[in-house]
Amino acid sequence: MKGLRSVIFVVIFFILAALIGYGFEKLMVSFLPSDLAGSLVRVFDIGVHALSFNINLCGILGLIISYFLVSYLIKK
Repeated sequence: MKGLRSVIFVVIFFILAALIGYGFEKLMVSFLPSDLAGSLVRVFDIGVHALSFNINLCGILGLIISYFLVSYLIKK
């Protein structure tokens, strides 16, 4: 039963991280000047083209905040 609970929290973690990252992206685009917002929401490629993955700063913020929220829920 503990394994199923962990899987559910991982799914919740990624869904919450995506929603938070998308929200940060929309906030930055709407409130910050276009030059600054463009650099914060720009997608960075890491790795060789066939094996690369893309990240942006809003997504990283979403992952960090989601990690703290889900770890708080697990401890409760």
